Amino acid sequence: MSAGFSGSTYSENWLFYADWNRDGDFADAGEELGGGTTTNGNTYTTDFTVPSGASLGDTRFRAVMRWNTAAVECGNSSYGEVEDYTLNVCDANTTQVLYEEVHGEALEITQINDRLQLYPNPTTEILNVQIERMPADAVISISDMLGRRVESLTMSEAQNGINVSGLQSGMYIIRIQGTEESFSQSFRKE
Repeated sequence: MSAGFSGSTYSENWLFYADWNRDGDFADAGEELGGGTTTNGNTYTTDFTVPSGASLGDTRFRAVMRWNTAAVECGNSSYGEVEDYTLNVCDANTTQVLYEEVHGEALEITQINDRLQLYPNPTTEILNVQIERMPADAVISISDMLGRRVESLTMSEAQNGINVSGLQSGMYIIRIQGTEESFSQSFRKE
């Protein structure tokens, strides 16, 4: 996540929460996922693991950003914001995870499949794509986490890897679209 500024830049404090047991709060053990501080509008990235006892189905995910004060799960702040998302928690054998904004706008679908491999992940320069039985004319698109397409090429153009050195650091979704099937997976550019 990142904060954009017009004019001056500021230091922002971030915290992330997930209501794993779906009891309507973020007060239970393990529901605060961590956070940190960014400056100058830099992107803050964090990883988290869904606990084995998490309730399956739609779960509330919250991102909190506050300036000049500690971020907390809710409350008033003159400078900052709180955004809630719906995170669909699936069992380990599910091949599709959907992140959907509370207002109903789909952000991205990530389909994880053993046939698609991206490496190294995270990457700094070249992202290698390996996929079984995908035609050479399949289209590859790379989108940022806001759904904006930042790169588009064919599988044949990606035979020697995809140069992602020009992308800003952060998380991206790569989508490979064939005539009969498609695959998507996330990767991190450092």
